[in-house]
Amino acid sequence: MIMKKLMVITSCAVLLMAAGCKDKNTPEVESLVGSVATPSWQAPESYDMTSSMTTIVKIDFTQSFSAEQLAAVKDKMTDGQIVHEGDLLAAFSGENCLGVDMIHADQAGLFFLYIAGSNEENPANVQLRYYSTQLSNIFAAKESFVFSNDGHLGSVSAPYTPAWSIAK
Repeated sequence: MIMKKLMVITSCAVLLMAAGCKDKNTPEVESLVGSVATPSWQAPESYDMTSSMTTIVKIDFTQSFSAEQLAAVKDKMTDGQIVHEGDLLAAFSGENCLGVDMIHADQAGLFFLYIAGSNEENPANVQLRYYSTQLSNIFAAKESFVFSNDGHLGSVSAPYTPAWSIAK
C-alpha cells in the first residue's frame, strides 16, 4: 500500500516537472508590443532645406514578423493593419530627422512623407522609422534608400512597402 502511494506521488512529481519544462531549443518570440512613449520627431525648418523628395508608404508587417507575433497583437489590428490614427512615420539620415507624417483617418492607411535635404549636403541614405500608438513601439525599416532630389518613392496605387524590424 505504501509502495503504491509512493509510486503515484513519484509519477505526479515527474509529470509536474515535465509540464513546467521548456524546450531549450525553442527561441523566445519577441513581442511587438513595447512601452515606448510617443517620440518627439520633428522635421527640419523648411528654410534650411533646399531639396526634397516624397514617399508614399504603406505599413505591412505580414512579411516582417512571424504569424505568432502578429496573432499576439491581432486585437490591436484594424482590417489586418496595425496602422491607426496618430501613428508617425519619419525619415532619418543617421539621427537627423528629415521629415515626419502623422496618419489621419482619411489617408487610407498610407503615409505621405516629404523628405527634406539641402543642396550642399543631401543625405546619402534614408531610413524610415514607424511609431505605432497601439503597440507603443518604434519599428525601423530594414533597408535604407538613396535620397534623390525631386525624387518620388511609391505611389497611391503602388506604395513603397518596406520590411520592418523592432527598433533597438
